[in-house]
Amino acid sequence: MSSATLYAAARSGHADVVRVLLEAGAEVERGDYDGTTPLMVAAESGSMETVEVLVGAGADVNRWIGGGNPLSNAALGGHRAVYEFLAPLTDDDSFSVLMRTAYHGHLDCVRYLLEIGAVRDKSIFLMGTALDYAHRGKREGHYRGQPYDEVIRVLEEAGVPAQLDWSDEPG
Repeated sequence: MSSATLYAAARSGHADVVRVLLEAGAEVERGDYDGTTPLMVAAESGSMETVEVLVGAGADVNRWIGGGNPLSNAALGGHRAVYEFLAPLTDDDSFSVLMRTAYHGHLDCVRYLLEIGAVRDKSIFLMGTALDYAHRGKREGHYRGQPYDEVIRVLEEAGVPAQLDWSDEPG
């Protein structure tokens, strides 16, 4: 059974195909060339039904590959419902997810993480806090069109400090 077929079906959100492939013996944890699993791509693409099928089949919700896991992938994709489903099932702390979500400019997920009590004042040595990551995402411009000014405002209002000086950033 080709793992590529399961991976492609999971990425595309075809829960019915994922279900059939798993019943036919596809390995739920078999990843692509770098180890990224079907659950990780389903979470990132936001297919709740596919995520539920994979979790029900025993997919590892805590598996980390390349600095991410299914929970952080859901947040990075801006898929709050998938995040809410996975969060109680994982061992992940909300801090790393808040930083990554702020960097990508996903306002709804940033608000949700703050609502559920994400760690606000933690920082990574010389890299900064979630607020610094939002400023960095805005400055680097990889995710154009994201509401970075609003993300920054929400983080500031929530009391997230900046470790770095962003005073020269254009308004």
